[in-house]
Amino acid sequence: MMALYAQFWFTKILGLGHGLWVPLLIVVLLAIPSASGLFQSYLILWSGLIAVSLVFDGIDVWTYFTS
Repeated sequence: MMALYAQFWFTKILGLGHGLWVPLLIVVLLAIPSASGLFQSYLILWSGLIAVSLVFDGIDVWTYFTS
């Protein structure tokens, strides 16, 4: 993330730095069925928030490269 910021400053391409969240999201989604109780609720909430964040990052990166 710092390398992207140092190269491009504050632009929409910084969303690329969150690309590492995609494999983490997959791992967490696969762990949800084996979790239980409050921890399972936490993982579901976390996954939803990260998914929304990744959608916004994807839109930002897309607009950076297409404009």
